[in-house]
Amino acid sequence: MMKSTTEARSYDALFILPPGLAPAELEQLTKMITGQVAELGATINRVDDLGVHSFARPLHTTKERSGRYVRVNFTADPQVEVQVRPKFRLREEILRMLVTAAPLRLAGEEPAPRPVAAVGSGLDDAAEIGEELEGDGVV
Repeated sequence: MMKSTTEARSYDALFILPPGLAPAELEQLTKMITGQVAELGATINRVDDLGVHSFARPLHTTKERSGRYVRVNFTADPQVEVQVRPKFRLREEILRMLVTAAPLRLAGEEPAPRPVAAVGSGLDDAAEIGEELEGDGVV
């Protein structure tokens, strides 16, 4: 399927769907998403339902306070990755989406461990973090 001279890469697409989907609706929507990604010339490697998670603040467009996260890992040429974004941007049943290049791993290699937040002594660490953020113009 992939006819380009560029080398295929692995990508992760994260889709945020409405939280109240019935299992049949979730399966149908997931099949639609993977089918459309495959139509662009990608090979679907894995689909993970990551469950429902709360947002830090409600979405402006729908006032949703949570969403069902679905990750689709696929392999494709770089131009396919660019085509995935506009394909789903205006879909009403997809609240948000993000496509990123998946980390490169050797065959049989385990995923890299995620960093764990440092456990500090309390208020001293909070003051230091606040000072660091103020210097960046974030606070």
